[in-house]
Amino acid sequence: MNKCCSLKSGMAIRHKDDLAMTDVECFAALYNQSLSTLKVNSYNKPDRLPDDLVELKQFIEDKMDTLTK
Repeated sequence: MNKCCSLKSGMAIRHKDDLAMTDVECFAALYNQSLSTLKVNSYNKPDRLPDDLVELKQFIEDKMDTLTK
């Protein structure tokens, strides 16, 4: 996305289009803010193992219990 913004910004500069340049700056700011919000939200979310890995973990723990008794 940043590369697209850079390309659009370059086109706006070459065409001396202030409106397009403003649009690019606003979009880039909005995109970066949204991206950082998504990253923060993903940090607050606990990681869940897929169901098959949970079953495998349980199987291994049960097997270890039976073998150590």
